[in-house]
Amino acid sequence: MNFHFDEEKTILDKQKKKLEKKRRLQKKADLLREIRQAFQSASYNNSPESSELSKQIHWAFRFFHLSPENSFRDIKKRYYEKAFQLHPDRNQNNVSDEMTLCNRAFEILKKYFLIQEKENDNVKS
Repeated sequence: MNFHFDEEKTILDKQKKKLEKKRRLQKKADLLREIRQAFQSASYNNSPESSELSKQIHWAFRFFHLSPENSFRDIKKRYYEKAFQLHPDRNQNNVSDEMTLCNRAFEILKKYFLIQEKENDNVKS
C-alpha cells in the first residue's frame, strides 16, 4: 500500500517541478516581450509613453555609446574599458559614482542579453 503512495507522491512532485519550470519560463518570456515592445515603441528621447524598463535599457546603451545592434561581446569590451578608466585604484579623482553607474549599466544590459539568449533557446527547442 505504501508503494503506491510513494509512487503517486513522486509523480506529483515531478508534475509540480514541471509546472514551476513552465511558470519561470513564462515569466522570462513575458519580460523579454516587454523589453522588445519597449524597444519597438519607445524613441530614444524620454517620451512619456516609454516604460521605465525601456528608459533603463536605452540609458545603459547610451552610457556605453552603443546600440541594441551591438553584440554582448561589444558591450563587455566597452564595459571593461570604461571600468578600467574609472576604477578608484587607477584614478585619483573621485569617480566612485561614475563607477557605480558603469556597473549598473552593465548589469542592465547583461540581464537584457541573458533573457534574449534564453528566449532564443526556448524558440529553438
